[in-house]
Amino acid sequence: MIYFKDNWEFFTGLFIFWGFAIYMLIYSIILNQGNIVYSLDDAYIHMAIAKNFSQYGVWGVTNNEFSSASSSLLYTLLLSFIFLFGPNEIAPLVINLVFANLLIYIVYSFLKKNNLPSYAILLALILIIFFIPLLFLIFTGMEHTMQICINVVFVYFASNILSDENIRERKIFSTHSKWTLAEDKLLILVAPLVTLIRFEGMFLIIVISVLFLFRNKILYSLLILGLGFLPIIIFGLISLSYGWFFFPNPVILKANALDLTDIKSILKIFNLNDIIQKPHILILLIGAILIFSINYYVNRDIWKFNSIMAFIFIGITGFHIILIGATYENQNLSRYDGYLVALGLILLFISIKDYIPQNLSIDYIKMYLINLKQNSNNHKIYTITIFIVFFFLFYTFIPRSIYLIRRTPQASNNIYEQQYHMGLFLQKYYKGESIAVNDIGAINYVADIECLDLRGLGSKDVARAIVKDELDEDFVQKAAERRDCKIAIIYEHKDYGYDIPSEWTKVGEWELEYNVVCGDDTVSFWAVDPDEIDDLIDHLKDFSPNLPCTVKESGNYTK
Repeated sequence: MIYFKDNWEFFTGLFIFWGFAIYMLIYSIILNQGNIVYSLDDAYIHMAIAKNFSQYGVWGVTNNEFSSASSSLLYTLLLSFIFLFGPNEIAPLVINLVFANLLIYIVYSFLKKNNLPSYAILLALILIIFFIPLLFLIFTGMEHTMQICINVVFVYFASNILSDENIRERKIFSTHSKWTLAEDKLLILVAPLVTLIRFEGMFLIIVISVLFLFRNKILYSLLILGLGFLPIIIFGLISLSYGWFFFPNPVILKANALDLTDIKSILKIFNLNDIIQKPHILILLIGAILIFSINYYVNRDIWKFNSIMAFIFIGITGFHIILIGATYENQNLSRYDGYLVALGLILLFISIKDYIPQNLSIDYIKMYLINLKQNSNNHKIYTITIFIVFFFLFYTFIPRSIYLIRRTPQASNNIYEQQYHMGLFLQKYYKGESIAVNDIGAINYVADIECLDLRGLGSKDVARAIVKDELDEDFVQKAAERRDCKIAIIYEHKDYGYDIPSEWTKVGEWELEYNVVCGDDTVSFWAVDPDEIDDLIDHLKDFSPNLPCTVKESGNYTK
């Protein structure tokens, strides 16, 4: 009881989180006829690789060949370990729930250590839950809650060490120095996890290693840089040995969208109007710039804790916007900037502790306002700035969070209606066969198939063709022939840079009634081999009763 009283903010935050999480989980399970289904098909790429790696020793979306389709090695490895005891669909949810709770505790501990008032800590936890939003991330089944935890710990330790006035005396390996501290060793140990969890962690590694270099801590800088890039180098060499790219295909194909040889392509990065269209990241970036600037001009000190954290945030946000993008229009990609939102919110709350009332009693607030009038202009400017930043924070994040959280159960239902049933269909009628698709994921986890991925994530020949701008109708046809593909399942209304080969015959379509997440409302089934037309029609007719009533069927097999 005493423990609860002393930590009531943490337990209240947990209660709020679990209340919403349980409601969304129950609602999603009801929508999906008793199944746990994730709101993004990408989660099943990790699950497919984990299944094949744990059961067959093959790191791939299929069990017959290596494929570099995951940019989160740590998450896939963790799933692989769990799947040693048998593949199961609940594992990603459990992992996400564990790390969501861990994140709430980490944020609580950091803010408590910085002596923020209780109401501010509780507000921060609520914003972490709803502004990231954690409730959206855990149901994607992806690695981002784990990424946020690792990045937050790494940035906090780095900022703490870099802000130490006695940093020159700190040692990592000496056992006789009083400056040999546990957090120094933990920082070094966490460094490889930053890139193991997601490859864009290299941005964070670069920024922090440079800061240690500026502080003349060369050994720290080299260790962080070396250990941070070690997982990338090891996996890159393994990937090259299998004839793939050095970086995973998702990284290569996203990077390929930015043509560094084209001036116009580069200038698009700095399009102010485009950045303004991403207000959820922009307001956090402005807040970080203001914190750094005010600390510098008022205190003439860039090595304060929150100044360092602000500089790190500005650096990694710049990398993120330039090389990944902070999207507002395509909200499905909001998972990529979750760690930025978490770091930005922690930075803001740590920076306001000296400029907000210590409690919310009427008498204290009156005294606070009187003191504010009597304080220096700098204090007033900082306080007014805080209120402005938080006003726009709520203004930009609330609509985004409501949008993401409300549509999450429906998104999981879309995956269940379409991709999950595509997998069930393939497992029943085409187990072990070669299939051409332009959206891997659930079909690879649910069904044991060979796969020609026309998006290039799981097929290296297609990825190379995309990079060289050689992917066209003729290439697709020849690739399907080489793989002896029987059928193709295609989102034909999406422009992927090629036409569907004229030799293929469309047999049917599944259309979603209310789509919020899938690549298209309609997925179509094609006979690649002319001898497969009649069998495909029979299979679709036979499988039709298994489809949810919300899926509209059309095509030759329905006549």
